Amino acid sequence: MLVAGSAEEALNHHRRAKPDLCLIDLAMVSHEGQPFCEMLKGGRSSRRVPMIVISDLSPPETARQGIAVGAEDFLVRPFSPPELLLRVRQSLNRLAESRALTVAHEDLDVILRRTQSDLDSLRRRVRTQKGGLQTLLDFNRRLDPTDDEAELEQTCLTQAALLGHSAGACLFRLSEGDEHWLSPSRWQGISPDELNGLRLPVAGEFLEILAANGSPVRLTEFERVPGTSLEAGTLSAAGFAIAAPLVLKGELVGLLALAEEARGDRDADLEAIGLFAGSVAHLLEASRLRRQDRDMAMGTLGALVDRLEGQYPDLAGHSRRVTQMALATGRRLQLARPDLDVLRVAGQLHDLGRLLNDTDILVRPGPLSDADWQRVRRHPGDAAAIAAEARWPEVVQSAIRHHRERWSGEGYPGGLKKDAIPMHSRILGGSEWGMRKPDTSCSPSPDAGTIRRLSRPCSRSKRNPTSWTWRVNPLNYSRIDNWMIAGPGRLMGRPIPTRNQRPPAAATSKFVDACHGLG
Repeated sequence: MLVAGSAEEALNHHRRAKPDLCLIDLAMVSHEGQPFCEMLKGGRSSRRVPMIVISDLSPPETARQGIAVGAEDFLVRPFSPPELLLRVRQSLNRLAESRALTVAHEDLDVILRRTQSDLDSLRRRVRTQKGGLQTLLDFNRRLDPTDDEAELEQTCLTQAALLGHSAGACLFRLSEGDEHWLSPSRWQGISPDELNGLRLPVAGEFLEILAANGSPVRLTEFERVPGTSLEAGTLSAAGFAIAAPLVLKGELVGLLALAEEARGDRDADLEAIGLFAGSVAHLLEASRLRRQDRDMAMGTLGALVDRLEGQYPDLAGHSRRVTQMALATGRRLQLARPDLDVLRVAGQLHDLGRLLNDTDILVRPGPLSDADWQRVRRHPGDAAAIAAEARWPEVVQSAIRHHRERWSGEGYPGGLKKDAIPMHSRILGGSEWGMRKPDTSCSPSPDAGTIRRLSRPCSRSKRNPTSWTWRVNPLNYSRIDNWMIAGPGRLMGRPIPTRNQRPPAAATSKFVDACHGLG
């Protein structure tokens, strides 16, 4: 307890001791009580210090003066010590409660600011994850179940770079024929020179840690990890900053490497990339299984058709050669993989109706009767029905059903004309016709038995006016030189070459138009 005889002395005590309570006798400081109390209440550290004023005036007047100077309580002389003690205790209790409330308020303010900061961070993460989810949804919508692995890999890379805000990305997969190494399978935004000779050992510590963790990591985290700095440094030197393992059933099947992202929340990006990498692993595995099933089915189908055709010398290998020519045509037209698959299946199946239903016609000598020709004209529909029973897609059935149509409408079975003939049927029919031309070195002669009878001569007017034939290298079916007639007796505005002449190089530029019947 400190006692002061004047206002100035009381202020000095207050500055030094910082008291919890002030008792002020208004009679002693009557001439300077008002300024004194205002100074006490005006200070930042003393404004909450309670004051009790003591006065000789009546209670109402004392209360008025106390309120005027900012006091919390008052006493009127004479008063007893217990009354003074009670008033002091009440004031100190109120002070303690006030200080407790102040501390609680400050704590709540800190919690509020921290919560607001966490909320802002969560909002940023939600926005980033929403963007990542939208990217995954867009990626899913862009997928085609018939996409081949190359197209699927490219789609994955594009979406991964977009998701990670990266300028470059690379997909590493198990090396062909050696599953002990991961090698670059497809990349974008990365110089091929940087990837030359780049391989990662599957049994290495770096990939083992990634596979066990199953989450994307920043390569800088491995700079000082013993046994991993070599692989991590190799990836960093190639321009990568993030490595996301592709794990399927606990096994590492690939690696998605991304260049450093330009923007975005770091943790949120890694989380989104991790979710995306999991989807990519399942998609690539599903694509691999589809390819494996497709190759097995096509191998079985090709062997069956070869076995059936092998019973007739004039037909041996016919469907296989037509398929090879149709595929070569499709590649020349730069058709997508699904279209090439249609040509592959339809080429193998297109003559099954004749092989299974018209075997007596195939071996019978002499000309065919009208009834025989009616049976022959049913073979595209019969082959399409077989394809339908085997549950091949409608596009395959249509390609088979209409492969004997003619541009003039004189073909069968539907008599379709011009662009009404499906594109796959046009390519298939043209390939079959080209394989039977006399100047096609890898096809049987048109004079050979049943082949000659079933392949009646057909003028150019019955086919696409912009007709086309091929000369195929028997050792390389992918090499095609097209002959294209652009008007009566003219090839691209030049005289049609004789049988032994090679068509001019300019003819190849119109190959796409020829196959699509655009003229």
